[in-house]
Amino acid sequence: MPEWRVNLSPKSENVIAGDLSKRLSKWITITLQMAGRK
Repeated sequence: MPEWRVNLSPKSENVIAGDLSKRLSKWITITLQMAGRK
């Protein structure tokens, strides 16, 4: 296994985790806004 792959995988995992947390925070914000309108 090439070294660059080993070095890349933690970075890509962080990018994926960051994307998921962004989507989650967006969804939470939308849900709170919808709940506030009721």
